Amino acid sequence: MRWSLTFITGMLCGVVALLVSYFTKILTSYKFSTFNSLIESEKSLKIPYGSAYLFVFLCNLLFGFVAWAMVSIEPLASGSGECTAIAHSLYESIDDVLTFDFKASRK
Repeated sequence: MRWSLTFITGMLCGVVALLVSYFTKILTSYKFSTFNSLIESEKSLKIPYGSAYLFVFLCNLLFGFVAWAMVSIEPLASGSGECTAIAHSLYESIDDVLTFDFKASRK
């Protein structure tokens, strides 16, 4: 039972990673195809100059906001989780690990 649960967890993590990669590729290709079409419209003077860069700025702002929202929901989504894995494997708290790293970096 333990190994089947481990296998299922690994498969679900792989599916989530695949979906994240797939949707990132779709969103990025949409952003740059729209950016290129806006550049062409700027060249033909249909829209004012700078509209394409404003679009890219707003897209990146939206993506950053979504990332910030995900981290505020689940703080462990902001990093690789190596500190957490080390702390759990050594049966220490995260505060002790972070305090040790801070003291080591001040020398």
